[in-house]
Amino acid sequence: MSIKIIEDFYDELRKTLSECTVQKYHAKIHGALKHAARKEIIPANPAANVEKPQPEKFNASFCNTDVSIGNASAFPARAARQLC
Repeated sequence: MSIKIIEDFYDELRKTLSECTVQKYHAKIHGALKHAARKEIIPANPAANVEKPQPEKFNASFCNTDVSIGNASAFPARAARQLC
C-alpha cells in the first residue's frame, strides 16, 4: 500500500461523500495501519504521510425574528422565536 493509493481512495470517496466522512475514513485507516506497523505486520504506516482530510468550515446562519414566517400573526412571539 502506498500514499498514492490512499490519496486516490480519498479522491474516490469525495465524489459521493462529505469531507467530514472522508476524515472519518482516514482516522480508521490511519489507526489500523498504525496498529499493523506497531505489530510489525507492515514496515511503516503509509497513512501517516497522507495529508489529513479537512472538513468544510461550518457557516451558521441565524434566524431573524423580524422575518415573516408565513402567517406570523397566528403565532405568539415566543412560538415564532422557537421556530428559528
